[in-house]
Amino acid sequence: MSITLSPRRIPRTEKIIRRRRLRNPTSENRPLKLDYEYEKTPMSLYWFAQNNIESPIFAFFAFYQVLEYYFPIYSQLEAKNKIKNLFKDPRFSIESDTDMLRLLNVITAKNIDGIGDEKEQLNNVLKNIVTGDEIIEYINSRGFLVDYYNNKASNKLSGEKLPLNDITGIVPKLSARIYDIRCRIVHNKASETHKKILPVTKEEDYLRNEISVLKFLAEKAIITNSKSFQFK
Repeated sequence: MSITLSPRRIPRTEKIIRRRRLRNPTSENRPLKLDYEYEKTPMSLYWFAQNNIESPIFAFFAFYQVLEYYFPIYSQLEAKNKIKNLFKDPRFSIESDTDMLRLLNVITAKNIDGIGDEKEQLNNVLKNIVTGDEIIEYINSRGFLVDYYNNKASNKLSGEKLPLNDITGIVPKLSARIYDIRCRIVHNKASETHKKILPVTKEEDYLRNEISVLKFLAEKAIITNSKSFQFK
């Protein structure tokens, strides 16, 4: 059976409506205003996760990779700030071996180029893109997440409990929880002692709740690092 494409014919009434809208624009059909543009790589990972939302393990890992993309950016930012603070200190002297050693330690720190402690880098990203208030507000606005994190079921994926009333402590706790779950997904060697999260299991079903929060964080990372839109 041969199938061919044919042009879609717009009904005359629809054409008339379109002409009227062009002559009398409203807030609903104004041209789209592009204020910001987002980086290609994290956006590709984000849409991949969205398209695989029914496959929790794929979706979780893709959203995690969005955050992972920004690891070196925030690691370098932290190192720059440390160096800047050293130079601002009036007691700092290039003639002092001690001061130069402090500067050298910052420059050669293993996480300056994004290849240091991954757990620490994840926490560093979260500190810079979201506040404890925003996380708690997001969870509280979704009753199913409140029920989940207050239920023993949440312990099946990670022992890191989220303090839903601790604005300061929830960011590092959430970071540790995400990293813990990530390791349970990625590390599937026979020698691994921690419990694995495998497809078609109850753990995979619980993962859907974690994905909701991880998606929120991925969006925050992308938006935070967006730039003003410019025609090229």
